[in-house]
Amino acid sequence: MIVLKTVDLRNDFKKVSDLIMSGEIVLISRPHNENLVILSEREYNELENPKKNPAYNILNNDSPSYVAEGVSISFTLDEINAMENMSIEEIQSLLTAKRAVYNNIRKPKRNIGFIKGLPEFPDSFFDPLPEDELQLWGL
Repeated sequence: MIVLKTVDLRNDFKKVSDLIMSGEIVLISRPHNENLVILSEREYNELENPKKNPAYNILNNDSPSYVAEGVSISFTLDEINAMENMSIEEIQSLLTAKRAVYNNIRKPKRNIGFIKGLPEFPDSFFDPLPEDELQLWGL
């Protein structure tokens, strides 16, 4: 990212435009932190595509609840690209089918935690170590 002042943009517009078209993102610094970002139309469209893709929005809206439940459903890149041309109903039926497959092969959730109940240690466990043992440990 290149940071420029407004005057730099005005003075070298052609040069800045060439930088932007080569993939560079340009930030125009303005007073009161009212900065602007300039990027190419291609990059803008790449940013906007997910917002226009109903599949992306459906998946994104459902994601937090599924993550909290420890559920994840994967899609291939081809499936995601195909969703761009699907109706919302088609996407929802695809999601339902994927969830059904997932639920059929889902393994029980394993919890990580402490051992139930603590082992009991004899009082001698806390006795000082013998001298030969301390020497082995370099103490």
